[in-house]
Amino acid sequence: MEFTNWAAWLAGAVAVVGITQYLKGFAKEAPSWVWLAVMPVLAIGTAWAAGGARPWYDALGIVAIAQLGYELIVQGVKRKLGGAP
Repeated sequence: MEFTNWAAWLAGAVAVVGITQYLKGFAKEAPSWVWLAVMPVLAIGTAWAAGGARPWYDALGIVAIAQLGYELIVQGVKRKLGGAP
């Protein structure tokens, strides 16, 4: 595995988390399972748009990093800004 895969996955994960948070602003009453379903779809779209040789493989990496990094990316920022306990 090359480092470029990790960099693309990290960039894709940041994009997926950011887009998901943006969409949450429009559907504040949506249940959490909706966002669990949206994340893989966004990851597939991001991987496909990046033009990788194996978009499904890249999408799995993006989902994994986005899911693991959500706590750090979103919840960490909310805690710093005083928006979440």
